[in-house]
Amino acid sequence: MWAYVKNSQVVRLYNRPTALTIGGLQYPATIFSSWTASALKDIGIYSYSETGAGRTDYYTNSGPVYTVDDSAGTVTGTYTPTAKNLTTIKEKEVAAVKSQVASKLQPTDWMVIKASEVSGNTVPSEYLTYRAAVRTKGNALETSVNGAANVDAIIALHTSTYHANGSINVLPSMQDWPTDPDAEEV
Repeated sequence: MWAYVKNSQVVRLYNRPTALTIGGLQYPATIFSSWTASALKDIGIYSYSETGAGRTDYYTNSGPVYTVDDSAGTVTGTYTPTAKNLTTIKEKEVAAVKSQVASKLQPTDWMVIKASEVSGNTVPSEYLTYRAAVRTKGNALETSVNGAANVDAIIALHTSTYHANGSINVLPSMQDWPTDPDAEEV
């Protein structure tokens, strides 16, 4: 991203290269990719970055407040995040967990229904084990969500940890569900 800066003030932001007119001169969109940072700076186009914003599903972000560094030709937009209502977030998260449990159980519901309606018909044990594990996982997630002290604790339930090489070390709790007996191994 870029910012057009005049007199150390941000005039306009550009999310993507675009043709523009500065000081009566027209410039094609290609200047953003073909000109050096120094050449762009000479006409008031600075590199732009943002910091401080929280996830919009959990935070309301105010700002940005711009910090212009004329010597470096950079602008930083800093947001201030304010956590949304924790009770409301917990309600949405618990509803999402319940929906996920229902979605995971639905493909095998027919087996349970048939076993209850047809004498002598049973549900194979691997499916009963899977269904019980899904319910247990769902209950544990609901407990984790309801016990979260703040928004960051809920975000942690959605966050993976990684090895130094970038591969996933631990899946986030919200994604680490029991394996469906019908799932194909990869």
